Amino acid sequence: MTSTQFLRILRARWLLAVSLLVLALGVATALSLWLPKQYTARASVVIDVKTSDPIAGAISASVLAPSYMATQVDIMESERVALRVVRSLKMAESPDMRSQWQRDTAAQGNFESWLAQLLLRKLEVKPARESNVIEVHFTSVEPRFAATIANAFVQAYLDTVLDLRVDPARRYAAFFDERAKQLREDMEKAQTRLSTFQNTHGILAADERLDVETVRMNELSSQLIGLQTASADGRSRQVAAYTSADTLQDVIANPVVAGLRADLVRQETRLQELGSRLGDSHPSVVELGTNIGTLRSKLEQETRRLSASVTVNSIISESRESQVRNSLEAQRSKLMLMKRERDQLGALQRDTELAQKAYEGVVARQTQTLLESQTTQTNASVLLLATEPSRASSPLLVLNLMIGALAGALLAVAAVLMREAADRRVRSVEDVLRELRLPVLGTLLKFKQRSGAKSKLEGKLEGKLEGKLDGKDKVYEGSAKATTDSWSTDGKAAFSAAVRSSANTTAQGAAAPAGPQGVTVSLAASPSPGHDAPLGDILSHAGKLNADEVERILAHQRGYQMRFGEAAVALGLVQQDDVAQALSHQFRYPYAPAQSAGQHPELLMAREPFSPHAEVFRSVRAQLKIRLGRDAGARRALAVISPRCGDGKSFFAANLALAFSQSGGRTLLIDANLRSPRQHQLFGLGNETGLSNMLSGRTETLVVEPVAGWPSLFVLPVGATPPNPLELLESAGFAHVLEQVLTRFDHVVVDTAAWQYGMDAAVVAAACGTAVVVLPRQRSRLAQAQDLLAAAHDGGALVQGVILNEGS
Repeated sequence: MTSTQFLRILRARWLLAVSLLVLALGVATALSLWLPKQYTARASVVIDVKTSDPIAGAISASVLAPSYMATQVDIMESERVALRVVRSLKMAESPDMRSQWQRDTAAQGNFESWLAQLLLRKLEVKPARESNVIEVHFTSVEPRFAATIANAFVQAYLDTVLDLRVDPARRYAAFFDERAKQLREDMEKAQTRLSTFQNTHGILAADERLDVETVRMNELSSQLIGLQTASADGRSRQVAAYTSADTLQDVIANPVVAGLRADLVRQETRLQELGSRLGDSHPSVVELGTNIGTLRSKLEQETRRLSASVTVNSIISESRESQVRNSLEAQRSKLMLMKRERDQLGALQRDTELAQKAYEGVVARQTQTLLESQTTQTNASVLLLATEPSRASSPLLVLNLMIGALAGALLAVAAVLMREAADRRVRSVEDVLRELRLPVLGTLLKFKQRSGAKSKLEGKLEGKLEGKLDGKDKVYEGSAKATTDSWSTDGKAAFSAAVRSSANTTAQGAAAPAGPQGVTVSLAASPSPGHDAPLGDILSHAGKLNADEVERILAHQRGYQMRFGEAAVALGLVQQDDVAQALSHQFRYPYAPAQSAGQHPELLMAREPFSPHAEVFRSVRAQLKIRLGRDAGARRALAVISPRCGDGKSFFAANLALAFSQSGGRTLLIDANLRSPRQHQLFGLGNETGLSNMLSGRTETLVVEPVAGWPSLFVLPVGATPPNPLELLESAGFAHVLEQVLTRFDHVVVDTAAWQYGMDAAVVAAACGTAVVVLPRQRSRLAQAQDLLAAAHDGGALVQGVILNEGS
């Protein structure tokens, strides 16, 4: 639903909406006057979340959390705070309150809890949006009592917050006291174990023996490495001594061995010289050989001695290596033992330190909680104490009226939408296009019966018609001359001749059409001047002027160079309506003056042909001509149907017939509303015989009555109202009547009974073959309109479109 549709629905059902709104405002006003006055006392508390804790010396992170203020509000609204208020004010001692408790609860439950809940119902705690202020509101019928309770809640809140802070500190203080005693005993035991261990092993706190023993072990390790190298070297030399002692380095490097070897070489050289020279037997050679043997013995002996010394050195090196190795192993064992002792000492020292730290921490926390348990301050302070309110906080008439107006508006909108959903109406053109899927041919405007002067538009149109008749320059000269000629010779004779001529013309032009099978049309026509007659002749024939008055008008016209009609009006001999009617006769445009006697006010095309209302009928006429002219074989009878009585169907049919007759071409308006006919009333015709007489067989002559002043318009009234209208319309006679009149008239408009009376409208529409639906805006129900269209379509009628009527 769009906003435009909603506004249309609201506008259509404004009475229901206004009634509900007024009802809501009335209820709000009555409640405001009936309810007792309530007074609200206001107090406030500020929470200091940015001040350091006087005990801990730091800002609590929990205070800065967003939920902290909500927690404080919940505390203030808790039953614990309310019970404290009840006890501080000794409300439980009031006999009146106890009597009320007994009446309300039959003495069931706790009396103080009931009082606390009673106070909490009238308490309102509001935290500020962007500050740390909490407002406390208490409402009561007594101003002093409201202020007392509000202040009592503030004080009870402060006491409760203090209790919530001190009570845990007291419990923790006792816990920490017991824990400190146990930790002290543990610390003393650890210190005793440390001292005993030090005394047992002779370890001081600053003992450096481990470092000394470590240096000694490093030295032994260096000696062992050197001895291992020497032993390896001695073993290799010993092996060399056993295998080739002469190649031993010690032997080679020994000076004695070197001297012996040198002497031996000299002696052997000399022996070779002497032997080659003296022979082997020579005593000198023999002696020299003996000396060489001695030298070799000494050399071998010295070699053996040196080899033996190498072995001894090797044995000594291995012995020393073994000793050093044993010393190193003993030093290593000693060092490992000292490290184990040192580790045990460190563990005992750490145990002692941990026990001491635990004891010191608990003692510090014990001291803090002991101080906190003795504190009398919190981070909440009273910002404002409540005073007796001087004005009532409720009921507020203006506020209640605003709430009532809002509630009434919502209720009105809901009721309007529900009512519209249950009873949907045609509100706009969009509703027709969307729901009925038909074009809107036109919208009939609201009109009021007017009397007296014409509209400015009508006067302008009449002036244009008169100007078109007589031309632009000296337009009245020709007509004045013609009129003068007609009256100068023999005015009365010429006038009588013109009347007879016009009567003959009218009689010829309006000859009664002879219907088949005895159907005849009787016309009541009066002679009138021809359409080319001067304006003076037309007015004289209408009885508005005599010969002398025509002469006066002509003289005035010549003297002031005016149009004939303007001169007649200026002299006061005729009215502007008379001139307009004469002009309409000249232009073959039927027109009945608004003040004419017997003219029905609903015939707007006759009374106000130049008004916007008439333009709507002309627009519909043009559209219907286009639509009906698309199919050459289309039937020209047009049924006008509507869902309910009073929708403006007969009004539209009458004016549409007038519009068709004004466009040229013979037009017949058939009143097929056999239940509540109106067309004979609108046109002032007799209703003795008509359609019902013909369909019932009571007469074989169908009298079609002409409309006075409208030579192209004829009306077929209903005649006697029959008791069986639907049977008559379903008979073959009605279709036969339509078939015959369609051969005699250019346009046939058929008025029907409302759909609410039965199937008359659908039957007539089916017989005509085409129809238009008249729907009053805001009144027509979509369901009825859809049913009517479905019945028309089922009968084979082609619905050309919808006419929205705003005037019904």
